[in-house]
Amino acid sequence: MDLDTYVESLCQRFYTDDIGRSGLPPGRYFGMLLPGYFEGLFRAAIAWRAADSLSVRSVLRLALHEAPPDHSTVSRTRRLIDVETLAEPVFTTCC
Repeated sequence: MDLDTYVESLCQRFYTDDIGRSGLPPGRYFGMLLPGYFEGLFRAAIAWRAADSLSVRSVLRLALHEAPPDHSTVSRTRRLIDVETLAEPVFTTCC
């Protein structure tokens, strides 16, 4: 199982099929958290880093013409998914 599929299975309970703006996929959210964690970035800086860095864009599988999620989407997803859901299983089981 790849990382995206694994993280999405962990976070499935936080997502619904409601109509509205689509949410940030868990794998992409987690991918945005990594540079934030390693570089000590918060909120808007994480979104800026994703827009600025080709290596981060590559991890997120964003094409050059594709805009990264903005900071409000990252913040909304952070409130949606509790930290324990990702931190323990992903860092201890997957990596």
